[in-house]
Amino acid sequence: MKASPRSWTATLAPAAWFAAFAGLGLYRLQHHAMWRDELQDWLIVQASHTYSALLERIQYLGHPYLWPTALYLLTQLGFGVEAMQGLHLLIALGSAALILFASPLPLYQRALAVFGYYLGFEYLVISRGYAPGIFFLLLAAFALAKKRGLVAALLFGLAAHCTAYTALVALALQFGALLDGLASPETAKRREAIFGTLCFTLLLLPAIVAMLPPADGYWQPQWGARFSLDALSERFLLTLDGLAPIPERCTEFWYTHAVASWRPWPEIMLLVLAALSLARSRLATLVFTAILLGMTAFQVLLYGKTLYRHLGLVFVGFLICRVLAATIWKDGGWFWARRLLGRVETVATSMLLLPGVLGGLIALEATLEHPFSNAKAVAGYLREEGLAEYSILGEPDYAAFAVCGYLGRPLYDLFGVPRTYVSWDAGRRGHDGKLRPEVLRRLAAEGPVLVLLNRRLEETWLEPLQTFSGAVVPDENYVLYRLRPEKLPKSDEVWHGIDSEQQ
Repeated sequence: MKASPRSWTATLAPAAWFAAFAGLGLYRLQHHAMWRDELQDWLIVQASHTYSALLERIQYLGHPYLWPTALYLLTQLGFGVEAMQGLHLLIALGSAALILFASPLPLYQRALAVFGYYLGFEYLVISRGYAPGIFFLLLAAFALAKKRGLVAALLFGLAAHCTAYTALVALALQFGALLDGLASPETAKRREAIFGTLCFTLLLLPAIVAMLPPADGYWQPQWGARFSLDALSERFLLTLDGLAPIPERCTEFWYTHAVASWRPWPEIMLLVLAALSLARSRLATLVFTAILLGMTAFQVLLYGKTLYRHLGLVFVGFLICRVLAATIWKDGGWFWARRLLGRVETVATSMLLLPGVLGGLIALEATLEHPFSNAKAVAGYLREEGLAEYSILGEPDYAAFAVCGYLGRPLYDLFGVPRTYVSWDAGRRGHDGKLRPEVLRRLAAEGPVLVLLNRRLEETWLEPLQTFSGAVVPDENYVLYRLRPEKLPKSDEVWHGIDSEQQ
């Protein structure tokens, strides 16, 4: 029996979109210079010759261990840092495939979601633990849509081991699965929902333990220190901005929120559109509300710094709730939605997806014109000029040490200790950002010394060699100096410190 032209179209059209997405991913990775947070995990893994050593070092970062564990396996197999990008690309392609081929949404909405800011840039190009978490969340959602609740619970548990944000979304979605199961008249479904939630909880607890900083960690949670009604309302509006990731058209777009300048009207519209999109499912609305409130509470109570890479999980949570509302969570919706909506929810969903496409185009334009980081350019210059084997002091270390990922060797910190990564333990508190002449003299006694800074200093003992500017990440613009030890002042007084809180 021949397949109908309609079935061929239903298969080939998503495949064409997927091929275009894969091509975009390959092209963008070839032109992406990794920044410090991407390279930090890899450099820690590379410096850890045993898995126990990795766990000892990685605990200070405040992230679960699944992504570093995957990177550790790559290093054990002898792969270089490019393999991290390759693995990340495969995971991102897996998420795109799930949306394009398995989602019940119209094809144009699936394409809008995949080619938007988050899936088409943030979680495609930048190799962090977010993409694996999103892949597990999507895989769990489609397992749930196929009424495989236990499999979904286990996958939600894996998502919790990727980042704190994927853990929050996984918790809300598993809560929804539990409520849905308990509402079933079938005893087997109720038992599966309870058992699945128990399994998820057993997976979630070690993830939470991994995210809690050790007692000697540099970063310690300030429980509720930022709480106020103003902070609560501000963070809630910022969380809603995650549904419309439109950065400003500028070099440093990654740190901007264009819609924030019109607050609160865009956020009110986004909230209305989300409500209309999910109105046919009370459970989906409840779960998405839990995601919004959970993300807001996390920012206010624990982590005040919020960027699009964090807020993308709000968008992913909405997308999953929309899929589940169209499949397994069909509960009739709110009473006012049954007659009034019609196709309004489809239009509302499309309107929510369009800002992400605009944001993706802005990000594409900026990253084609500017390097994401100048760490790769610095390493290339050092090799070309025959300077790669010189002693190099980098400050601030958190920015300068990104060069180690491309240079393949350590840099010296302010105290003259060779390192490839920043250790965020209690010893970090002694890092005052000040250059020490006794350290510079000691390094100069062993041979020529270069000083790599992310700011310009006008000092007679520093000879500028090259400036690296125009990066998307502003503190990964660098100035490379040659040290002139004969010009160093005789005093051992320290200079040019940067407030560690500003770092």
